[in-house]
Amino acid sequence: MTDWTTVATTDELQPGDRKAVFVDDEPVLLVRIDDDYLCVADVCTHDGQPLGDGPIADGQITCTRHGARFDLTTGDALCMPATEPVAVYSVQIDDGQIRVRPGGAESTAETETPTVPAAGQAPETDQDGTAETAAGSDAEAEVEETAGASAMLEALRRSSIRN
Repeated sequence: MTDWTTVATTDELQPGDRKAVFVDDEPVLLVRIDDDYLCVADVCTHDGQPLGDGPIADGQITCTRHGARFDLTTGDALCMPATEPVAVYSVQIDDGQIRVRPGGAESTAETETPTVPAAGQAPETDQDGTAETAAGSDAEAEVEETAGASAMLEALRRSSIRN
């Protein structure tokens, strides 16, 4: 794992402040919320826009370009158009020095690839009337995210062409 990188001192950041820095040549954003210091990649996973100027509220930062929102603790993408989390960095305070390194809290988001029924076919439902996936609610399909997203987009494209 990468060594700790000193990025600021505790005197530099008051509650609510933020500081854009580089760690291993990557742009990161250090944020102080109350007495907590959080650090995430300073790049929106939707389109590469820096997050540093975005509003922060309730432990979340919003990208100013398209409104994607990320959890500053876990990096989770909380709304569209972002679907991938931002990288999080571990933060260490030592004698007033703020140090960070890649590999903070792990994302808690569960990625679920929705299924799209074939044209003219209604989705299957369970006893309470909620839709199930084609594989069934108990089955867990392990699909590589990119392939799953591509398949979903292709199914949606085909569905819209037929309709």
